[in-house]
Amino acid sequence: MFASSNRSTHLARGASRAKRGFTLVELLVVIAIIGILVSLLLPAVQAAREAARRTQCLNNMKQLGLAVLNYETSFGRCPPGAVPSLPWKTLQERCKQDLVKCKWDIKADAAFGHNGASWMVFILPYIEQQSLHDGWDFTRSVAANELVARKDIGTYYCPTRRVGIRQSDIDNGLMFLGWDRGGTDYGGCIGGGNGFLDCNFGGNCSPPCQHQIHVTRFGGGGNVTPPDLGIFAVDGGRRLLDITDGISKTIATGEVERLYEPNASCSRISDDGWAVGGAATIFDTCADLPGADGMPSSGINSGHFQTPGSDHPGGAHLGMADGSVHFFSENTSGFVFQDMGSCAGGEVFELDSN
Repeated sequence: MFASSNRSTHLARGASRAKRGFTLVELLVVIAIIGILVSLLLPAVQAAREAARRTQCLNNMKQLGLAVLNYETSFGRCPPGAVPSLPWKTLQERCKQDLVKCKWDIKADAAFGHNGASWMVFILPYIEQQSLHDGWDFTRSVAANELVARKDIGTYYCPTRRVGIRQSDIDNGLMFLGWDRGGTDYGGCIGGGNGFLDCNFGGNCSPPCQHQIHVTRFGGGGNVTPPDLGIFAVDGGRRLLDITDGISKTIATGEVERLYEPNASCSRISDDGWAVGGAATIFDTCADLPGADGMPSSGINSGHFQTPGSDHPGGAHLGMADGSVHFFSENTSGFVFQDMGSCAGGEVFELDSN
């Protein structure tokens, strides 16, 4: 009798334990609820991560702006936007004699000439990269300085886009000489005119792209030399005293496009490389660049190799000549944007940024 009662007790306990388990329906409901919660939380997590990356990008640009100002304090003017192999006076004479010759294949200088360096080489000591600056030979090309130029510098990358060179950057021909390191997501402003030729010598618009510097002013003003435009002129940067439009309203630096479209013309293909002068490290704020549909295109994220742009939603960071950094909407007026690129255009406007 006692044994039978004991067995009954165990059976009751077993039945009780079986009743406490989840049914299949209950399990599916719980999984569904967890899935809904994850779907609700994921955008918030992604937004928080992007906010952190955007903050890091802003800090990178503040370091660049401070470096440019420190360079100007040390040398009396901002660093040159790019350094051609030929002396600047020779280039100026070419411009006076024939405007067709008033252009510079800086990328070829960087690969095969005697210089071709960008403004980013000159500010290395001011972003805690003195050893890289000491290792640079300013009498030789960028390619000849590969041991320095082919190095990743964290300050030169926007973490929203990347933290180093992507394989696609190499495969699509963006990266200088196909290097696997040494890229940048930032550039300096050459001015408010159209700073580059879209097509190569002879009118060929197919890659490989030369992206020669050839500065013209929008609105029928004709060809002008780089010192007439923005802060980062070829072979000589501006003095702060030259910026009569106001250093808080003149663009100095910004995030740049990194574009590639299969079978596209050179206007849709970017250059890359922090040490390379030209389109890899210089942008303009022209208001009448040709768009994909043949209509004028300009401004931030406009899909043109020579304009500012980013992988942040809705706009990009731009650094002003006073060292401040603002996030500008991609809907900013193209003509206001163009005015912000010149140092002494005499334009009057109010900034509308974050």
